Amino acid sequence: MNAQHIPSDYFKKFLKKTTVCSFFLKIISIPIGIISAKLISMLVSHATNGEINQVINVGVILIIFILASKILQIFANIQYQKLQLNSLQKCKISLYKKFLSNPLHLLYSSEHGKSIEKLHDDFNTVTDKIINLYPDLYTGILTACAYTLFLAFNSIHAALILLAISFIQFVPPIIIKKYMQVNYDNCREIEAEITDFIIEACRGFNTIKLYNLKQWWLDKMSKYYKKYVKIGSTSIYTATAQHSINEFVSTILKYGTYGILGLLVLSKITDIDSAIQAIALSG
Repeated sequence: MNAQHIPSDYFKKFLKKTTVCSFFLKIISIPIGIISAKLISMLVSHATNGEINQVINVGVILIIFILASKILQIFANIQYQKLQLNSLQKCKISLYKKFLSNPLHLLYSSEHGKSIEKLHDDFNTVTDKIINLYPDLYTGILTACAYTLFLAFNSIHAALILLAISFIQFVPPIIIKKYMQVNYDNCREIEAEITDFIIEACRGFNTIKLYNLKQWWLDKMSKYYKKYVKIGSTSIYTATAQHSINEFVSTILKYGTYGILGLLVLSKITDIDSAIQAIALSG
């Protein structure tokens, strides 16, 4: 099998266990978030009622719960990282075997720049999709459903408001993704061309020296780098714009959630406990 035509699901057999562990590690945050939100609302409720002893008791329980969950997550993540590295190493060994099993004439004629991109960058993209993207997608859906149901049990208004505001997060990717992908592809292409040009110079060093082509090669390389700088600058501007939009949307989500839920409490449409729980889960 040609390594350049390996199907994207080829690595699934090596990463199946890692993907399952990744999913369960991410889904643990759902009950932790719900319990934490409930304890925080109880803490605020007791504080507003002036119940000092209850505030201390709930506060201690909250601190112990958060510390215990963090310690558990740290140890689980350490074991998961070991499992992930071992799985990725198996994938790399299998990929290199597939690539090196090609006939010698294909290996010799293959473009080094593109081969490097496929063996490194594409490999990371494909494996990350299996290990992180799919678990994140399913966890996100389950989280949205669980938090909405939890909030709706106490206040349907708070649940709907939080769900509606959350959809604003879809705006930055829709705006930026097209331009990010174009710049990403252009960067890959020019990086591959530069790599091939340098390797060909190493191969043809004697020819360059014999015909005094040093200046020609340097001028050609300069053109490549000028093109790379232009493409790279555009990519940096796009990435900066994406970061700025994400920060702007994050600010709107944060303070918009506080303001809207505050108005709901003042209007007595929802109670303060439900509002506090919604704020605690809004992240």
